[in-house]
Amino acid sequence: MNQYLKLYEKSNNPLENNEILEKVIKAYISYKKNGSTTFYNEIEKAGTERKKSTPPPMTEKDTFWSVLFNKWKRNILNNIGKINPEKYQGHFEELVKNLKEIPDITSYHELCNIVKNHPIVSKYGIMPSGDRLWNFVLSRNISGRKDNDINPNYRLYINSEASDTYQIVAGFISKCSKQNLPYYLKFIEVPEDYQDRADSIVIWADEKTLFKYITILNDLKEEVPNIISRCNEPPLLTMRINDWIGFGEEPNEGSYTSARIKLLKNSIDNAITKWIIENQDKRLTFGKSNFSIKEYITAKSVKEEFDIIKREIMRNPKCSIRYGLEINDLNSDLYIELCNDLVSQVIPNIKDNNYQIPYNKNGKKMFFNFNESIYEVLDMIVRSDTEKNDIFEKIRGNIKANSKQYGIDAEKFIFNDDYLERIKKTEEKERE
Repeated sequence: MNQYLKLYEKSNNPLENNEILEKVIKAYISYKKNGSTTFYNEIEKAGTERKKSTPPPMTEKDTFWSVLFNKWKRNILNNIGKINPEKYQGHFEELVKNLKEIPDITSYHELCNIVKNHPIVSKYGIMPSGDRLWNFVLSRNISGRKDNDINPNYRLYINSEASDTYQIVAGFISKCSKQNLPYYLKFIEVPEDYQDRADSIVIWADEKTLFKYITILNDLKEEVPNIISRCNEPPLLTMRINDWIGFGEEPNEGSYTSARIKLLKNSIDNAITKWIIENQDKRLTFGKSNFSIKEYITAKSVKEEFDIIKREIMRNPKCSIRYGLEINDLNSDLYIELCNDLVSQVIPNIKDNNYQIPYNKNGKKMFFNFNESIYEVLDMIVRSDTEKNDIFEKIRGNIKANSKQYGIDAEKFIFNDDYLERIKKTEEKERE
């Protein structure tokens, strides 16, 4: 277990890299500006910009699934007396009967027909998940025994192209089989989905297999360098073993990424709020205009409300009654009046975590939301060489201060908060 202590000590926190942290922040800004997506989705998409949706050669897909199915079928039929029927919930005899009637296959199409015509095979067999995002492949299933042969404590990530994934997965499984190593992995099935996620292949590992898997993958690179060279950078929040393999510890709850999203969201929100409060009077250039931070937030919010009102009145003129305004009233005089009235309220509201100001004056009813303008400011900060280091350090400080409540290691980020203690206890037991 000493090597796992060394792994912790030598590992790098990906968020200490300014380039990676900047990509995280930009993903968050994109999420805040785009109501049709989530922060999780934006994080998953980072690193997919150059990925293609070219499908794999059909011969590779045919070979992969036919080899797996035929191997699974033989393992069942050749070991009937060694397999615990209880693992099949009383359906083992029915499964055996069906498999005896099914010949070996040579294509993916044949497998799909078997799954369609033999429900028992669909329930217990090895088949692609064509109607889901992921294909799961587990050695415990292929063996037919369904014994737990691996504890999913760690994850390895590969951001492969759709056209190359079957070769990588097949090569990995083949090498594991030759070394009698168990395996548990998933990979994206539909080529179009590869452009939405940077985790094309996820391999779970435990203390017995992790370093062996990394060796296998590196050996695979030596054998098929052209394929591996087409892999993109690993998922954003993982530690990079090298330029194509990412690493993270399996979280206690949820997925690796989802376990970190809430921490990141709150850390960024708190950092930009604090920065705006501290720098409210700092003057910066936005486009062709020069504003203080609080003036910009106010002006942006007023303009957005004007645009909303104009669209609604143009769509339905009766809306002017609700607002107490006509389109002609939305002029520069009213714009200046509102900016002057609201600018003193912006920072007090932000301090109270209130990002909305209702306005009801002289019969005019409006509602100013400056949540989006705050993230325009964040976008400006990230683009500024003189300002972004301050916000980076605020975000990192928030992450370290709050990691524990999310079950995440404060120093390394890629581990759970109990990792170091667990590894040390295991090492002590091994010495006894």
